[in-house]
Amino acid sequence: MFRRRSHRCPYRLAVIVACSFSLSACTDNAGVGAVRAGGDNSAPTIVAVSPIAGPIGTQVTITGSGFSREGNTVRFGPGYFEQVRSADRRTLVFAVTDCYNIPHLGACPPVSPGPHDVRVVNANGTSNGIVFTVTGR
Repeated sequence: MFRRRSHRCPYRLAVIVACSFSLSACTDNAGVGAVRAGGDNSAPTIVAVSPIAGPIGTQVTITGSGFSREGNTVRFGPGYFEQVRSADRRTLVFAVTDCYNIPHLGACPPVSPGPHDVRVVNANGTSNGIVFTVTGR
């Protein structure tokens, strides 16, 4: 006769499943670091600008991903629009000014008509470029 014994295995099987989501660092109210799913620490990506052309003063909306709520810089030709905010982290809005803001030169030369490369820069990196065409003053 055989006796039935209870046997406990000291090893546990771990199953690893690859998931497709991004992680971002955050802190709780006590300032303790944590990681949460659903954030986006990837470099910014521009999907579209709207409109794609217009005169000085045109309000331009950039649509994409990887934007920060604060601290985005929009590069427009040789100039910069600094500290552009994004409430939803998917859109940025700026107005085409009559001069290029070039802080490191301390200059603001006039914007010329024609195509201008638009990029977004933030702590996560630099986006792809997309063209906005200035049609005139």
